Amino acid sequence: AAGASAARDGGPAPLASHPGVNCDQCGMEPLEGARFHRPAARFQLLPTDLCRACYERRAAADASVKGRLQGFLRLDSPDAPSVPMTGLHPTPTPNRSEHRSGHRSDAEGGLVAP
Repeated sequence: AAGASAARDGGPAPLASHPGVNCDQCGMEPLEGARFHRPAARFQLLPTDLCRACYERRAAADASVKGRLQGFLRLDSPDAPSVPMTGLHPTPTPNRSEHRSGHRSDAEGGLVAP
């Protein structure tokens, strides 16, 4: 109730809590705030969950190792949609009017050179 009151009064909003999830690096449990999750994959048998601080530390340390943070999703709360991440930034979504060739569509749907 106090957190909701602070958010209404212009104070910081309370951090979302992810029950049953802990940070695999620092051990925060339950994980609070944004959750950075990488599902299990061929090269990694177990899924990974990191808090924002540990994800940002890893991103800074791995800046010289391109692609090491690929596959992470940011979840701002347990019921929020996931946001694909590339390093410290959300993965850009392609512009629907831009084609693989770099050409753009004009108003009639024709291709315009880049």
